[in-house]
Amino acid sequence: MIKKWGKNMQLNEQTTNKIELWSKDFILFCISFFMQFFNIALFYLYPVSLDKIGCKEHVIGFVMGIFSIAAVITRPYMGKLASIKGEKKIISYGLIISFVASLGYAFISSFGVYMLINRILHGIGLSAFLAGSFSIAAKTFPEKTRGEAFSILGAAIMGAIALGPAIGEMLISKFGFASIYYAAATASLLGLVFSEMVSESITLNNQAETIPKFSSSLVFKNKPFMILLLSTIIFAHCQATVPTFLVLIANENGGNTGAYFFIAYASSILIMLSMGKSIDKHGKIIFMQISYPILMLGILLIPITIRTDLFYISAILYGIGIGLLFPTHNAMAAGYGNQSEKPLFMAIFTSVYDTGFITGATISGLIAYQSSLDTTFYITGAFAVCGLIIVKFLK
Repeated sequence: MIKKWGKNMQLNEQTTNKIELWSKDFILFCISFFMQFFNIALFYLYPVSLDKIGCKEHVIGFVMGIFSIAAVITRPYMGKLASIKGEKKIISYGLIISFVASLGYAFISSFGVYMLINRILHGIGLSAFLAGSFSIAAKTFPEKTRGEAFSILGAAIMGAIALGPAIGEMLISKFGFASIYYAAATASLLGLVFSEMVSESITLNNQAETIPKFSSSLVFKNKPFMILLLSTIIFAHCQATVPTFLVLIANENGGNTGAYFFIAYASSILIMLSMGKSIDKHGKIIFMQISYPILMLGILLIPITIRTDLFYISAILYGIGIGLLFPTHNAMAAGYGNQSEKPLFMAIFTSVYDTGFITGATISGLIAYQSSLDTTFYITGAFAVCGLIIVKFLK
């Protein structure tokens, strides 16, 4: 069966086996996700290293941001390559690039071209990993258990993000900053080992006659998918604003950020592991409609409760909100496109999700600069209402 994709691409579409929940392949797949996101989470501490070598705040922001920009810009092209070369190859390329880039940080001692090139390289590595892995997830997670599968996958990602900075701080205190670079490189290498152990039979290894020109019509003509993308960037923006600016408002008011994030991530992981089956049973849209008000309330309560013990109530609500919105958005995105088109749809979906993390840092930062941190959280919480309105149009 020959399937057209864009103007210049022809794919020989083969049969894809499914990854069953808690099978060997599913567990290996989740472990590889954990390892790669553990790599990324360790670099949440990179601003501290940049500060130590004398970088100013605007330079730190630029260095951190260029990683995300590289990951977002290259994602659609990585999606096309995943369809041409096969997802497992693209995942392997991404993990190898991340491994090399992580080691590269150990040899950079000042701001300059080499630092920026290494950050861009690291972002491209993440982009390749996400393009290949989310394409496999979309193709191979059975539709009837897709919500549960993405919930478990999200729990693996959230666990890595929760553990990475804490372990990184311990490594830095004992062995110095270089230790987190070696630990990050080791994580990517282990991710590569586990991903290579996933059965070849679950992936499509399509070959294309030519590398396709990017065809946006597949996405922009799909109105339901465009609505989902709008909800996705709102969700990601709200999700990203909290970790970016919570430490600042907590420092001003004596809040405990470590306890907040532990409670938030623990709540998120528990929700993901316990509610996945319910998402599949009752439908994704209903859980989106429930989750946005919870996320909104969790964010609005941050400046209100930060000086009280109720501060941790907002952490629970925030954790529940992202714990439900992450798997529902991913599971819905995975339902778009045929097998040949899924790499493109998932690449664009994940790039839009990451774009929300860029706007969460930049736009919310501008709001904080022009007004106050309290106002930033109030506006972000209100922004979540837009997500609830948009979800009403999903079918």
